[in-house]
Amino acid sequence: MSNNLPSHNSAGMAADEVDDGKNSMNDLAEVIDKRADAGVAAGKTARTFVTLDVKPWGMLIRSNIANSYEFNQLTELLADDTTDMHELESSVRKIEHDGLVWGVSQMIAVGFGVRKLQINLIVEDEKVSVTDLQEEVETLEEYVQSSDVVAMQKL
Repeated sequence: MSNNLPSHNSAGMAADEVDDGKNSMNDLAEVIDKRADAGVAAGKTARTFVTLDVKPWGMLIRSNIANSYEFNQLTELLADDTTDMHELESSVRKIEHDGLVWGVSQMIAVGFGVRKLQINLIVEDEKVSVTDLQEEVETLEEYVQSSDVVAMQKL
């Protein structure tokens, strides 16, 4: 299933404008190094590469299933047609902290028309707590139902 939403790198460029995405972690690390304070020696800052799943709110819709016992239990299906995924991503990217760099993102199909945002980021461990960042993402209650850390890797 393809989506028409462009992926973005840390500079806000579409993913197709980047080589092939294989070096996205290295590119993000370079951006962190460039943004680091002048007093901090390059490479001395502990950083973590994180992949975050951001799950949108859905809308309950009634299905037109006959009144059999088994299907009455399944009369409400989740669909994300009420959540503007572009706005969700834009709102998440508006979160800014010293030591936080947003990376490439993509929309992942979950099922029944539901998609979730999967976004990469790099944090400087001393400046940004991943747990606090997740809580801040989840305060975007208009768009976000929950978030999960899918992967973490120390750089």
